[in-house]
Amino acid sequence: NPSLLDRMQHEALAQLLVLVRMRSLMLADSERRERDHQAMHVLWQMIGREQEDADVPLTQVGASEQLVNVLGLTGMAMVAPGPNRTVDRLWQTPSTSDMISDLPPSQCAHISDAIRQETLCFVDHGGHSLMVVPVYRQEGSPQALVVSGAHDDADVQRMVMMFADLVMRFCVRERNTEQV
Repeated sequence: NPSLLDRMQHEALAQLLVLVRMRSLMLADSERRERDHQAMHVLWQMIGREQEDADVPLTQVGASEQLVNVLGLTGMAMVAPGPNRTVDRLWQTPSTSDMISDLPPSQCAHISDAIRQETLCFVDHGGHSLMVVPVYRQEGSPQALVVSGAHDDADVQRMVMMFADLVMRFCVRERNTEQV
């Protein structure tokens, strides 16, 4: 009860609370920096810059598997617009996820429209948002990276957008044997 404390005790507790908050923020910042460092390492591996076996850079699927784990995402999928405003899943991580197959037609239509209009957007999916990042390759059809679990963290969103950009710029290979 604050009324039982004298003025000095109250001020000492207030200073202690400030110190605890500062330490908590420092720890969270340190964890975030380590997470971001690991994610950047995955992106470097993906373009073949930092890897033990430099002849075989990570594929889209391999990099996405690592990014899902490092960034604490629920899932990630590469989709293409299908007929009648649907979306076709090219691959997804984890492969056992039902993230795309569980989408109702209205959300598929929203994602399909975002791909065609080259629009970054968020689609509500069962109480959480899916981040939709269009990916265009000059030699291929329009696609989008759909990510679950990135809606409330700007740093994670930036990493996801860098991943999508690298997929487009470096034409990162897909493993046909792992497509779902």
